[in-house]
Amino acid sequence: MLNAIVGEERWREYREVIFRRAARREADARPKDRYQNAFIKAGLRVEERAAPFTVTWADIDEWIRIRWMPLLPEAERDRANAMLADLAKQGVPQTLTQHEPLIIGRRDS
Repeated sequence: MLNAIVGEERWREYREVIFRRAARREADARPKDRYQNAFIKAGLRVEERAAPFTVTWADIDEWIRIRWMPLLPEAERDRANAMLADLAKQGVPQTLTQHEPLIIGRRDS
């Protein structure tokens, strides 16, 4: 879905830049450690969720808007917003099951 929103070329470019940059910074760190370290450096509390667990579509929609929308050129954001709205209208299940563990960085309130 994200690939469709940002486009194949932009998605590939983003993945190459992010993973190359991460590899340069911490070549021998495991990905899990890399994300945990980034959260800690940002002052976030690390929370792990073991699979399987459920998330709501509202949470996924918010994550896409916060994490991926800023990567889109301004001219493409309306199209991406429309695609997300269409997904919601098409009856995306209100909850989705995540089958892989997830690491979350939370700001303490």
